[in-house]
Amino acid sequence: IVAGIGIGPNFQAPLIALQTMVRPRDIATATSTFGFTRNLATSISVVIGGVVFQNEMARRAASLRSSLGDAAAAQLSGSSAGANVGVVDALPPAARAAARTAFAASLRSMWILYVAFAGVGLAVSFLIGRQVLESEHHETKTGLANEREMQAERAAEKAEKEERRRRKRSLDSRASHSALRPGTSGTDRSERTARTQRTDRTVFDDEAPPVPALPTKEEV
Repeated sequence: IVAGIGIGPNFQAPLIALQTMVRPRDIATATSTFGFTRNLATSISVVIGGVVFQNEMARRAASLRSSLGDAAAAQLSGSSAGANVGVVDALPPAARAAARTAFAASLRSMWILYVAFAGVGLAVSFLIGRQVLESEHHETKTGLANEREMQAERAAEKAEKEERRRRKRSLDSRASHSALRPGTSGTDRSERTARTQRTDRTVFDDEAPPVPALPTKEEV
């Protein structure tokens, strides 16, 4: 029951969340990738947990030999521990208690590891963004003809993205060249404009014709 409550919600909930984040044409690819990743992660997790359990049992091999003897301890130490669990029931009560204590201590280390993994997963889950589900149904076409159309759409989208990147790089390059060119800053432009205005005023004053004097009363 505990395993079902913990594992059950992790089968469909992440898959539904994944399918809402991709386009309808990519749902099949996303679903298969999700299944592959989950199976691969499960295999890796089983291997890691088994290695931790076997190492813990190997550390307790000396105490098992003193309590069970060499033959029984060899069956319950290292890589043979998980396959010979049934041997524990055939042991005498005192030896059975010692074997169960070794198993419990080894399993405790393995569960601590899995609890740490679960804590990391819980912390990462808070970074998941909110996605609003659509209320409209979109029909998805299948077939080779539709696949060719989707390939053409992907090619057009890729070309559009490349064009936007090229334009952005071109604008950034122009901006960097303008920043590096002398006299293009705001202060330099203001100083250059002021110098031009002063020069224009000087030229106008030098080239302007003299203003004739007004006649006096005697001359009138």
